[in-house]
Amino acid sequence: MSGMSGDSQGVGNIHLAKLVQFVFDTPRLRREFETARAGFPSLPTGNMAEAMVMDWFIFDYKLKGLDKTPLEYFIDSNRDMPAAEQKIYEALRMNIYSIFEVRAIKVGKEIILRDLATEKEYWVWEKMATKSLRKGQCIFARVIPFRDHYILAGGGHLFPDEAIYTIKLRYKMMRDRKVDMRLSPKQMAEIFSGSKDEKPEEMDLETLEERIREKLEEAGLSDTTLIEILDKFNKVNEPSDVIREITQKAVFPDYKDADQLLDLLNALWNKMPHESMGGLSPEERRKQFVRGPQEQDMLKEMAAHLEAMINPNRYRSRKDINNVIAIAQKEWLDTKSPELDGKSPREVILEERQRLGNQEKEILITVSARPISITTRKQKEAKELYHAALELIKDGCYADAIEKYKRYIELSDKNHVVWGNMGAMYARLGNVKEALRCLHRSLSLKPDYKIARKNLELYGRKTKAELKKMAKDG
Repeated sequence: MSGMSGDSQGVGNIHLAKLVQFVFDTPRLRREFETARAGFPSLPTGNMAEAMVMDWFIFDYKLKGLDKTPLEYFIDSNRDMPAAEQKIYEALRMNIYSIFEVRAIKVGKEIILRDLATEKEYWVWEKMATKSLRKGQCIFARVIPFRDHYILAGGGHLFPDEAIYTIKLRYKMMRDRKVDMRLSPKQMAEIFSGSKDEKPEEMDLETLEERIREKLEEAGLSDTTLIEILDKFNKVNEPSDVIREITQKAVFPDYKDADQLLDLLNALWNKMPHESMGGLSPEERRKQFVRGPQEQDMLKEMAAHLEAMINPNRYRSRKDINNVIAIAQKEWLDTKSPELDGKSPREVILEERQRLGNQEKEILITVSARPISITTRKQKEAKELYHAALELIKDGCYADAIEKYKRYIELSDKNHVVWGNMGAMYARLGNVKEALRCLHRSLSLKPDYKIARKNLELYGRKTKAELKKMAKDG
């Protein structure tokens, strides 16, 4: 990633410079900016980081106690500015921060940028940046409306050429799935600065094993030993069945803890020697084949695509799942795409291999699509509360059952049956108002829930006394 400075036709820069000066001249803004800058992810290029944090602060940061950005605060504080100037600053609210593809360049004058999130194109008035950009490159930048065109706010930042194909594919996939891919400069900086925590794939075997022991303990699996896991891993061709067996017995503090254990177990599988591989680890075997950055990124994209597309619960056997995966992989690899300049992922990968001197033609990837059951402590507690409420209802303890349901809802308020049952309990206690509230909530979650619909029609026509009599009569 590299910085790209731009002059944005001088006059636009004057207005942006006024915003920056306003930040430094206003004590409360300057203090908040210094605090925000201290918490901003560190990046290798200092000037780029400064530009990103100021850009984020002015356009995206919400000032404490005001719920407005410094740009909005500036506009509110300068209502007496000339109408034409105020119109310019009001237009800055309509800025777009995204990853753009360079579609066309007129050196010394303008560039056409395509927003990869929306596929909209913007004519950007720019001089200096046109001398360093090339058609097809990707940049992340903020474009802001200025008069009858757009300008760059704070310049833009280039992605390396080897990342372009992957970025375009990722955004195409997100558009197809209608996923919002909007990012702020701070989120972009977090991506590029990387996590400070050591990643499982970067750990040595000894560290991996120690972390797995800790995670097993946290998940209530102290009886599951690492020796057992290693032994089971050595007897299978891929790890999903063993991992699934482990997670089904676990109760995780949270989903992130489950994800951490899954990542650690997969890393262990990749790093440990396997008898079936002649004493090599899968990681060592892969190193025998040279994989370039484009191939690595594309295979990650393919794995993400398959994971989003294939629901393993729809298939009866692993054989059926594997057949579907094989067909989907071939289709993905052989589908030509505008994002790849009309080539297929297979063609791009093989071209890169040829440049690297790798003559291997087969594209090998193992994708596991076995359903993995995850249970968190919150889910376990909610399940226990649900069954406790049912037992109380059997004993006629309706008020106590309601208390159990209330505690359940504090953990998860999306269960239509719980809301429907709680409505029925309120009705048995003669509380029409709360009964109807709960039933309406149940139907908002599942409009075709027949029991709640029937009870709503029944309770809505009854008085408190009639409800109590119905409850007494059973």
